[in-house]
Amino acid sequence: MSDHTPSWSDPHGDLGLQRGASDEEIKSAFRRLALLHHPDVHATSAGRMSAQFHFNKITAARNRLLGHRGTGGTAGPGGGA
Repeated sequence: MSDHTPSWSDPHGDLGLQRGASDEEIKSAFRRLALLHHPDVHATSAGRMSAQFHFNKITAARNRLLGHRGTGGTAGPGGGA
């Protein structure tokens, strides 16, 4: 896993992945990081704000890499999760 500061322009780096990662690797990295950065798991307001920032970054990175549209990251019309 990469040990650098995440950036909006590097979705692979935001998820700690190398370029060319498979869809399954992307999904797995997102799930792992989502458990760490989900705002609901932080007790303090400052912790939630920081977690929300990181959670938004990893969500955007996953969506860019997997080609999701919109902010929800869910399947489009007619698609199921």
